[in-house]
Amino acid sequence: MKQKMESNTMNQTTVPMGEQESKYITKLARKQLSRIGFVYLAGTVLLLALELSLVRLFQFGNPDGGYDSSVLTFCNLFLRFVLGYPLMLCLIHLVKKGKPIPEKKMKAGSIFTAFFMSYAMAMIANIIGLLLTSIINAFHEGVNITDLQETMLALPSVWLILFVCVGAPVFEELIFRKALIDRAIYCGEGIAIAMSGVMFGLFHGNLNQFVYAAALGAFFAFIYVRTGKIRYTMILHAMVNSMGTIGTLLLKLLSEGTDGYLQGTEVLTLVSSPDLYGLLKDPLSGVMYLGGAIGLCIWLLAIAAFVITGIILWIIKGKRLFLLPPRELSVPKGKRFSTAFLNPGMICFCMVWILLIGSSLLG
Repeated sequence: MKQKMESNTMNQTTVPMGEQESKYITKLARKQLSRIGFVYLAGTVLLLALELSLVRLFQFGNPDGGYDSSVLTFCNLFLRFVLGYPLMLCLIHLVKKGKPIPEKKMKAGSIFTAFFMSYAMAMIANIIGLLLTSIINAFHEGVNITDLQETMLALPSVWLILFVCVGAPVFEELIFRKALIDRAIYCGEGIAIAMSGVMFGLFHGNLNQFVYAAALGAFFAFIYVRTGKIRYTMILHAMVNSMGTIGTLLLKLLSEGTDGYLQGTEVLTLVSSPDLYGLLKDPLSGVMYLGGAIGLCIWLLAIAAFVITGIILWIIKGKRLFLLPPRELSVPKGKRFSTAFLNPGMICFCMVWILLIGSSLLG
């Protein structure tokens, strides 16, 4: 009976509250958000257990440590998308949902506007993340900087596209936007958006990605809260990820065209000392090399254009965008941060991920 009363309270539209009702709603919100934190922590443990089991399996099959790390990366991602994420979604569904978010259509022009704004924000936030890592490295030598590009280069091109441009947008939006926000929205839009951004950023597991993942996560959460349709954030997520994937594929083309002469992200090698003699000896490699070089130049120009466009759109539309009146504010002002993040479940979730990020950063 008590659970039914809590569920009914969660689904009500907010009305002016007295002090006692405010305390009651805040208590229910803390309990709900704590459940969310513990469930996402359980999902984290599940994914880490799958990853550790896979590593142990590789070590058992290759006791001398002679296994290919790129094969391990592929198997880990495959297992995560096929088993880990679906199981995590099942865990999340143990927590009751709040009131459904009203649906609203988003025109094609609005989707592209949102893409430019999100991409500009992601690039700026990425620079901030790299600066933070560099500052830490200045005070603590030997900081482990996660190179996502090297990880992506190790994947076969087809699987790279499937994992990054299809799998990640679908599952990450279902887990960190739809499933999360549907269960946190009754506590207030701001709380749901902030939780989505912070949890999504922490889930990436390294400082390099935390800043831009948190910023993107919050922006996508805002889009979902305003439209009620997860397909829009999936599309935006896929568009942002596709830009990075295109760059990775071009780098792979350059590396193959120079028979490994250009490795990883050594883009400056392309300009400073191209292996022209090797290109002349092998016309096919020359075509691949030049095609990759031209494509890379176009890609870099596109990035610059998208970022500039996004910044201009933020200047023009940003203030008006976030001044839209919220639909629900169940938790009173002054208590939203503590309600969202200072509950047992969220404290445990955040602390575990902060420790994981710290350990990976300091090696």
